[in-house]
Amino acid sequence: PLFELGLDICLTKDGKVWLLDVNSKPGKHAFIKHSPEKRELLYKGPLEYCSFLTASAGEKGAEKR
Repeated sequence: PLFELGLDICLTKDGKVWLLDVNSKPGKHAFIKHSPEKRELLYKGPLEYCSFLTASAGEKGAEKR
């Protein structure tokens, strides 16, 4: 059973999303060991970025109307 997946993605300048890699065990331990003060960012960062992308997409959709 997979508890979580690590997805390496790339967003191109023209707005396309590329899935570069999928990991069954993301390498968070190395990140936390190197920068323990950024532990919270490791968990909140991806969700905040998704919220940003969603808001940006909504603004672009409103511009087209």
